[in-house]
Amino acid sequence: MTVHLARFKRTAVLGLAAAAALIGPAAVCAPADAGSTPEAICGSGYHEIDHHNLNNVVTFYLMYNGSTDCQVAWKTANVGTPTEVATIIE
Repeated sequence: MTVHLARFKRTAVLGLAAAAALIGPAAVCAPADAGSTPEAICGSGYHEIDHHNLNNVVTFYLMYNGSTDCQVAWKTANVGTPTEVATIIE
């Protein structure tokens, strides 16, 4: 699991750096479709690598399927109320 986490961090940082260089600072991500679990949002074959709960308001999940990373911001407060939530891997 340590190897996967190290690979996840390196791939995520490199991928985000490349995307920022190509797209620029004005890029906005579209919201993901709602799902019943973080795994369902990422798709078949993803499993949780790590998560972090932020003040019982949102939990950030890092997911991996063996070749591709996925990150999910899962609201745990004010569910049903439109709220801007974003994830960034550094």
